[in-house]
Amino acid sequence: MLGAGLLLSVALMAGRLAGFGREVLLASSLGLSEQADIAIVLLTVPDLLVNLLLSGGIGVALVPAMRAASPAQAAALFRQASLTLGSIFAVFGLCFALLPSIWLWLFAPGLEGAARWLDGWMLYAIAAAIPFAALSGVSTAALNARERFFVAGCGTLVFNLCVIAALLVAMIGAQGYLAWLCLGILSGALLRWFSQWGGPACEHAAANATAPGLAA
Repeated sequence: MLGAGLLLSVALMAGRLAGFGREVLLASSLGLSEQADIAIVLLTVPDLLVNLLLSGGIGVALVPAMRAASPAQAAALFRQASLTLGSIFAVFGLCFALLPSIWLWLFAPGLEGAARWLDGWMLYAIAAAIPFAALSGVSTAALNARERFFVAGCGTLVFNLCVIAALLVAMIGAQGYLAWLCLGILSGALLRWFSQWGGPACEHAAANATAPGLAA
C-alpha cells in the first residue's frame, strides 16, 4: 500500500511539474496579450466544465459500487457510466461549438470578441475534448476501484505533455499558437482517456469472457 501511495505521489508531482512547464511555455510564447488570456480559457474549459457539473460525484458513486460488484457487473457499470456521461457532455460540447461567444463570455467576461481569434475547427477541437474529459473521469474511477492509482494519477501528466509538445511545435514555427494549442488540448484529452481506458476495458472484456453466466 505504501508503494502504491508513493507511485501515486510521483505521478501527481510529475503532472504538476508538467503543468508548471506548460504555463512557462505559454508565458514565454504569448506574454501578456489577449491571445494568452484566450489560451488560458481554452485550457480551462474542458476540465472546468466537467468538474463544475460533476463535483467529484463520479468517484464517490462509482468507486465503491465497482469494488462491491462482481467483475461482470463492474464491466456493465463501466459501460453504462461511460455511455451516459459521454453522451451528456457531448451535448455540452455541441453547445460550446454552436454558441462559442456565449461560453467564452461566461468563462472570461472581460474578453470581448474572443471568438474572432479562433477558427471554426479550433472550436470543434475544444468541444470534442469536453466529452473525453468526462470519460476520463469514469476510467479514473474504474482504475481507482482496482487500486491502480499510478495509471489514474498519470492522466494529468499525459494531458500536459501533449499541450507542451503542441506549444513547442508552435514556438519552432513562430506562428499558429492558438491553433496548435487546440490540437494539443484535443490530443491530450484523447490520449489521457485512451491511456486510462485500456486497462479497465481489457479487464472487463476478460471478465465477460470467463464469466458469461454472470454477464447475462
